[in-house]
Parts: sequence; structure tokens; C-alpha cells
Amino acid sequence: MRLTVAGLMLAAAAHAQQVCEPTPVYTPCELVFDVNSGDPSPVEIRAEIKSPKFKTAMIGAFEEKPNRWVIRFSPTDAGEYQFRVTSNVERFNGKTGSAQALAAEHPGYIRPANLHHWIHPDTLRPHLWTAAACLDCFTMERSAFEKQVEELTASGANHLRVRLGLSAFDSSAANREIDGRLRFLSEKRVTTDLILADTPQTFSAAYPSWQERERFAGYVVNRFAPFDITWLIFNDWEDGKDGRAMAREIGTLLKKHDPYDHPRSTGARMTSASLSADGWMDYINIGSSLDALPSVEHQFFTRPFVSQATLKGSADEKRKRFWNLVFSGQYAGMDGTPPDQLKLSTELLGRTRFWELEPWFDVDGGRALAVNDVEYLAYIEKPSGPIEVSTEKHSYQVYWIDPATGVSTKAKDYKGEKFVSEAPDKSHDWLLHLSRDGRKEGLLKSYKFESRQNYTQEIEYDPAKVPFQIVEPSAAKLSLGAQVKYEAKITRETRATRDMMFVWSGEVVADGQGYRVFSLDRSGAANLPRDLATKFPGVLNVRLSAINANGKAYALDRVYQLVP
Repeated sequence: MRLTVAGLMLAAAAHAQQVCEPTPVYTPCELVFDVNSGDPSPVEIRAEIKSPKFKTAMIGAFEEKPNRWVIRFSPTDAGEYQFRVTSNVERFNGKTGSAQALAAEHPGYIRPANLHHWIHPDTLRPHLWTAAACLDCFTMERSAFEKQVEELTASGANHLRVRLGLSAFDSSAANREIDGRLRFLSEKRVTTDLILADTPQTFSAAYPSWQERERFAGYVVNRFAPFDITWLIFNDWEDGKDGRAMAREIGTLLKKHDPYDHPRSTGARMTSASLSADGWMDYINIGSSLDALPSVEHQFFTRPFVSQATLKGSADEKRKRFWNLVFSGQYAGMDGTPPDQLKLSTELLGRTRFWELEPWFDVDGGRALAVNDVEYLAYIEKPSGPIEVSTEKHSYQVYWIDPATGVSTKAKDYKGEKFVSEAPDKSHDWLLHLSRDGRKEGLLKSYKFESRQNYTQEIEYDPAKVPFQIVEPSAAKLSLGAQVKYEAKITRETRATRDMMFVWSGEVVADGQGYRVFSLDRSGAANLPRDLATKFPGVLNVRLSAINANGKAYALDRVYQLVP
């Protein structure tokens, strides 16, 4: 909804007069200013906007088209919003007004919560992040775009990963079309994960100076932040040097200026966890389709994880890879996910307390997620024997779900401390759900969000207590781009160490490029990423992070001299 400058000037004469039609919460309201050739250049227009709860935000205008500037904001509380304009255009400066926000059935914008999960804090509702990719959804034909969105939402997706494009910093008709598509997505209750640029290199080529990048960040905040979005700075931050510094620069600007504090992250070929210590990032994207990386990093980082992996292969292969990634503790955002699996995961997880589920390691024959004492969810990729799940001693309803068909079958209730059963059919994979249905109903009445507090484990760094050693690389010097042998030797053979997951990463701390993952195997050979360092010689820290079958996390470090 809009207010023209004429309406704004009327509001100045009668300060309490409403100057914008009543607007539902989380729906953009716009104040429009027409300028002329005699006005100062560049034009500067801002508004201090105060909510009914007396929260104040300073929001800048953007040039929507030549000689027309817009202040756009979305009310988040029902009631009267008051604003005051400051501008270098004298006839706008000091104007005041108010706008009325109406209550609406909207859950609100999302925030991280409960270590690895999401909440709508304004309504205290949990958020099941289920994403799909449509990178070109802002440039394809409108009819094709709407059809794509309808298909994705029908499969259960409530996030859409879309490339904004570097031409966004202008007042073209293309950006007005983007505005319309963001409105369409918001009306469909789809959050847009907005990718600002493909890589740091393409971004810095378009905006080479920090002044240009700061102006760009201000523009995208002023124009797009009032919509239901998250920020994805790059599609792949690891592509080239200085991606970490560039992501930190833009992420910090977004954190500073976005009045809605939308979640911020960046896409990655492997992982964005390397940037988590820089203070601007809210959640971690994993680009690897191998579940070892998110499984290990999930134990090291207290942020939500979202998979942006690309699934390949047959329908069966994609289905199995999809469920393994979900059971590593990630929210679904994989490219190439079969729609039926996305829909099944939405329906299945929607029947759980998904916002409290954490990886559960007291299981044999599969992998599991659990809210201990409440419910246990297991995935059996290759049924070959009984599945065993340790539980708190209670009665549980038992459901077997065939992921290939989506058919759920209720089995005989179980009571005890260890569930042991064969899968109904060993010819394909299965999902198992052990649920205290009555207990969950009671929790929904008693708790707004969390029924318990999740805790992080203490990582074991003491070499004397770590059950493995780094035996390769054995050389004192390593070269970027050269193939390097690596090997972890198990020093204490136990049931837990027979099944371990490893992540090998390297970092030259002095260069500030961030760590890069170079292998997920126990041993082998790999090329060290060329973008680890910019200056030589350097000191390379190789870290081997791992979890055993019980979920215990370990890390060892080894230092090498790095040469070109």
C-alpha cells in the first residue's frame, strides 16, 4: 500500500492523521516521494518509524524509478505506527504522519532457536525449514515462475533459494518485477532465501570499492528487507580468494542496517561453518552431498544447519541421499530432491517435535533423531538385521513408513528400554517412528516452544584422550595444489571407533581466508585448495575433526609449513 507525497504533506498539517491505508502486519507499506530537477542530488530521504510497542527504526528510501523514491516498511505489531521524515529535500524534511497496522494470521519472521532450530519469535511457533532452489525465478517468464512456485509449495517447500543478480542496484523495471515476485512469494507463505551474488569475484567486479558495496547493501536492505526473506550473500563463498572478508563485510552491513534482523548466511561448495566466528552469520549452509560433513560439524557448532547439496543419480539414490542428509541434523534445502520425498519429510517431521530433534546415537542398524523420553525417528537405509533403538522406559506407538510410497503402517505398541525389530521388508529402505503420542499432546498444551534445554557436548582436544592419530601427511612441508596423502590411524579399537566419521580441513590463520574442507575419508589423497593462502611461505594448520558411533566429538591439529 502506498502514500504519495501529496498525502504526506497533508499529514504534516494534521500530525495525527493516518497517511497510509490500514495495512496487515508483515505486509509492506510504502511512502512515495516524487522529486524534480530542482531538488538536491543525490537525494537523501529517511524516516524514523516508531511501532506501537515504541520500537524505533530508521529506514532509508530507495529510487524505485527515475524521480520517484520510496520508503518501504512492514509493520510487525498491530496498532498505530508513527513516523518522521528527514531529507535534504526541504519540502519533505520534518514531515510527520502515522499508519495503522492490522492484526493478521501470519506467523512472523524467523530466528534461530534451541541451538539448531528455528522459531517465529513473535508468535512462538516452531519453523520447519523446507527449501527448494530456483535460482532463475526472478528472470524467467512470470507464468513459468508462478507455476514453479505452485509446484514447489505443493511438495511442501516453504523456502525458495533465488539469485537476486548484480543489476539490482538500479531503478529498472526488472526490480519492480522482483518486488512483485517477492510479494507473490510472501502471500504464498514462502520465505525467499535471497542470493546477492554467485561468487565473491563476481560481486567485487561489479562493486570494487567498499563505498559501492556499502551503498549496494543499503539499497537491498531498504528495498527488499520488508519482505519475508533471509540473506544468502553468495551462492559459493569458497570460490576464489578473499571470500571470507567479502562475506564478513556485507554480512556485517546487513546485520547493522536490516531493521527486521533477517537470518544471514552464505552458500558454500562444502560448508559455511568456517565463517561462524566472524559475528554476522546466523545459520550454516552445507554444500556437500556426503553426510559426514554435516554430521561432524553439527556436534561442533550451535547454529541451524541447512543443506544446499545437489542430489544426483536415480530416484532411489536421491531418496537415500536425501534421508541420510536429513538424519545428519540438517534442514532440507537440497537441489534435486524428489518432490514426493520433500512432501513426505514435511508431513512426517510435521508430526514430530522437530524443533527439538537432535541426532541420537544409541541405535544399531540405522541412524536416528530423537527427543529423548518423547519420540525417536530412525532411518534404515539397508535393512539386513534388526534395528535396535535405546529409549526411556515407556510405552510407545510404533509406525513404519515406506519412503518409496509414503505409506505409513502402525505396528503393535512397544514398551521398554530397547526397541528391537526387523524392518517389515528388507528389499528397500524404511523410516521408523517411535512416539509417545499422548505425551506429545500434553506437551503442546503445556509448553510454548521447548520442553527441555538442548546442550552442547565438550569437544575432546587432548591428544592423550583422542582415539586416533594423524599419521599422514608426514612431510614437514606441503604445497598448495599438490596431491597430499592423509591418514588417520585408530589407536583404540572399540565398538564406537569401528564406525567413525572424519572431516579434514586446512587453514592458514594469518591469511584470514578461513578453513577449507579437503576430505571426508579416513585416508586417501587429496589436493589442498589453492585459495587457502595468499602469501608464502605460510603456516598451515590441518585439523582432523571426527565423531565416533556414540556421537562423541574429537579434534586433532597438526602444523605444517606451506609453500607455493
